[in-house]
Amino acid sequence: PGIEYVDYDNVHALASAITPDTGAIMIEPVQGEGGIRIPSPTYLKDVRALCDEKKVLLILDEVQTGMGRTGKLFGYEHSGITPDIITLAKALGNGVPIGAMGCTDEVATGFSVGSHATTFGGNPLCSAAALATVTELTKPGFLEAAADMGTFFKSKLEAVLAKHKGVKEVRGLGLMIGVEFESTVMPIVQGMLEAGVICGPAGPNVLRFVPPLTISQEDVETAVAKLDKVLESQSS
Repeated sequence: PGIEYVDYDNVHALASAITPDTGAIMIEPVQGEGGIRIPSPTYLKDVRALCDEKKVLLILDEVQTGMGRTGKLFGYEHSGITPDIITLAKALGNGVPIGAMGCTDEVATGFSVGSHATTFGGNPLCSAAALATVTELTKPGFLEAAADMGTFFKSKLEAVLAKHKGVKEVRGLGLMIGVEFESTVMPIVQGMLEAGVICGPAGPNVLRFVPPLTISQEDVETAVAKLDKVLESQSS
């Protein structure tokens, strides 16, 4: 209750939706389930300025984009802004269930002990897993290598998919990559699964690749080659 949706990557729509009762704007730095949609370069900066002007909080959902997925520790770092609140989960525990919220010192003054409960947010096991994950991610060169592998993955996809009909676009940031097709991707998802590669849809027409950040060039080349064969078999 109380949530109003507006078009993504449209700061004018956001501005029009703000009322005296608006407390915060919540968005993803890159849309995940919405189709691996990357906003225009100035979008998050414009949203940050809008929040400052209207005195509302900026909340960034970094559940998919956080923890190195886009080639930086957090997705918002590509835009050079600072949100008021970020939400984290999944990758933070590297497979161990955990959820977390980060916020500025100013926002933190609105919380007291017990006002923010969570099932997986602070027990010793998941906290230890999160600490180990962050330690690995922040080692020198780790995120840079993941970003380079994302560029390599995209270039391989673009080269192979250029010969296939029905491919509209390859897009992504780091190792968060989507291939948009003109038709539904579920047959491709099933074909890839049968070929031994796990990928999934991001909306009806987008094939999503979010591999481990430690994926090798060899694994990337194998996955792309199998996608090539799947598309060939389904077009014949």
